[in-house]
Amino acid sequence: MTSIYQAETEQDRALVRELFLEYLEWANRHLNREYGIDFNIQRMVERDMAELEIFFPPHGRLLLAMEGDQAVGIACMRRIREDMGEIKRMYVRPSTAEGGSAGPCSKRSLPRQER
Repeated sequence: MTSIYQAETEQDRALVRELFLEYLEWANRHLNREYGIDFNIQRMVERDMAELEIFFPPHGRLLLAMEGDQAVGIACMRRIREDMGEIKRMYVRPSTAEGGSAGPCSKRSLPRQER
């Protein structure tokens, strides 16, 4: 069963970094193949890790999806206006995507009163 929680600890940050890197490598492969675009993945991961606080409550969420002790997905959301949010870096590992982890991540991104 998948559990989803707000990332808070240093151990969580390591899992976030791992998932950001995997997501960006996946995106870079597809963008390169389709459009010839190639970007500096390490620089993007470092920038994203330096700015994690924008995804913390009360104006954001940084959720990890776990199956046992394995991180299987991530969902980041931040408020950009009082009535609007932005989802970033929503990613579920391909090996678990068919198991349905993406839906719970998106539904848990913000508490009901903020949706």
